[in-house]
Amino acid sequence: MQEGNNEMVKMAVGLILMLLVAAIAFGIYRVGHGISSKATGKLTEFGSEMDIGKFTELDNEVVTGSQVLAYISDMKGETFTITIMEGTSQLSSFDCSDSTAYSTAVTNLKKKGTATYLNPAKTYSCVVTMDGNIPTVATFTRVN
Repeated sequence: MQEGNNEMVKMAVGLILMLLVAAIAFGIYRVGHGISSKATGKLTEFGSEMDIGKFTELDNEVVTGSQVLAYISDMKGETFTITIMEGTSQLSSFDCSDSTAYSTAVTNLKKKGTATYLNPAKTYSCVVTMDGNIPTVATFTRVN
């Protein structure tokens, strides 16, 4: 009988230890999961800020036509509008997410002799218009 009780005590102690280890493991998992969720949220927020920086890098800057063309190349496929102004006249305006309009506009901006040619040697001031925290339009106006 003594031996039976010893076996029962050993089993009970083993079961308690197993439950304790499981509880500790679950606690560690919950803490780790919480930390990883916070880190994922911060990375997503950082990525969004980096995306916005891509659009606003030239905001309130005076740049060359070559820089404008490079910027336009970076915007291909984005839900974003680019407008090129010559004084008060609109030289070109197109949505970068519309592949046909984008391709046509870029071809014409680079082709000498077209009415929409963008001279790489000229300078342009840039203003980026935001809708809340979302950049929507970059307007480049020729300075010289």
